[in-house]
Amino acid sequence: MKSVLLSTAYLPPIAWFQQALDAEEVWIEKEENYLKQSYRNRCKILGAQGLQDLSIPVQHLQSKPKITELSSDESQAWKRIHWQAIQSAYGKSPFFIHYAHRIEPYYLTKQVINLYNFNFGLIQEVSQALKLGLTLKETTDFEKAPEDKIDLRNHFLAKGNPREDELIVSKKYYQSFPEKYAFMPNLSILDLLFHQGPAAISFLK
Repeated sequence: MKSVLLSTAYLPPIAWFQQALDAEEVWIEKEENYLKQSYRNRCKILGAQGLQDLSIPVQHLQSKPKITELSSDESQAWKRIHWQAIQSAYGKSPFFIHYAHRIEPYYLTKQVINLYNFNFGLIQEVSQALKLGLTLKETTDFEKAPEDKIDLRNHFLAKGNPREDELIVSKKYYQSFPEKYAFMPNLSILDLLFHQGPAAISFLK
């Protein structure tokens, strides 16, 4: 049985979902310490002004907090900023009207969010919207070098442009603003969701 171990991620890149769907068992790391400048609290979208990093500002009281102990810093109005950026980038895409109502509520709450729970909810929302059939298990102990799982916790690099070499299979599809930008692979799953809708699964499996 192919079992993969993934870190949590904020609206993960396409490669994250490809790896999850390529496995028979998917584990999400719940016991690790938070790692800065990773997909754990950021995603990448392509808008009218080009590649855009959306990063959730977090607050913590410890130097090495557990991923489940991180809360959002609501002093920066990041939810409004992120949702406006998503609307601007994908508002005219073919399937935005079909799926936006599933994503928007996550950005309407004024409460402080727990990063891990927020990510987990969005991953499940996308999985259900695209009928991916993902069953996610959560770790209960931290293993530095797991023997029975393929360790992909630090496989996806969030620095710079999204990396095409992280994809199991790279396929082009229509993206907004083709007159301004060349196709950009391995963006946030939102890019595939809003541009391909139900056909997205053929780019993931």
